[in-house]
Amino acid sequence: MDHTRTAVVTVLVAAGLLLAGCSSSTPPKADGRPATVSRPSASSPDETSDAARKSAAEDAGYVVQARKGDPSDFTNTDASIISSAGRDICKMLNAGQTVEAVVTRTQQDFNDQATGALVGAAPALCPGQADKVNAWIASLK
Repeated sequence: MDHTRTAVVTVLVAAGLLLAGCSSSTPPKADGRPATVSRPSASSPDETSDAARKSAAEDAGYVVQARKGDPSDFTNTDASIISSAGRDICKMLNAGQTVEAVVTRTQQDFNDQATGALVGAAPALCPGQADKVNAWIASLK
């Protein structure tokens, strides 16, 4: 459990640093006054940062689950690759594709064990698909 908590905290800190690094500084105007930057308005800054934190936490949880399913293949795999694959898997499942079709598509990029781990961990990102994924896992036994 401590490893999971450490992994989640590490990913959240990295996501925060990444987001902080995305801010840009605008050079001052010719008269030396700071230039103003217009930013797209969100409902509130807190909502945007809350959504980013929630997404980063979901991704971190998914990565932890996928790595549990295939630790040997995912040891040196960047977390962003794993979470991106998970988001793609959820998009396909949410669009109504069968788990078998999603597995076939995922096998184009990953070996069988990694595919099983990625698809099996999908409920961490798309909990509404848990029954479908769990039924697929049960059919494999």
